[in-house]
Amino acid sequence: MAWSTNDEGFLRSLRITADEPAPSSPRFVVEPGVIDGEFHVVDREKRFKDHIFGKGWKNRRVNAEDFARQMNEKHKAKT
Repeated sequence: MAWSTNDEGFLRSLRITADEPAPSSPRFVVEPGVIDGEFHVVDREKRFKDHIFGKGWKNRRVNAEDFARQMNEKHKAKT
């Protein structure tokens, strides 16, 4: 499917070119848990929770984001 002139104009207004690929998403992401205040680091390729940051962690979100960053760096180094 080709981009219409209107589509290309809209993309230019957002400073996006029609031939520019989207950046890849990280493999490990942080998602809010079922329990309020809990965060899960999820492997998007395998869809399981790698690590849960709950009550035992002071800065749950910060720790979860840091863990996800470390896991993404390890994954990137392997590929």
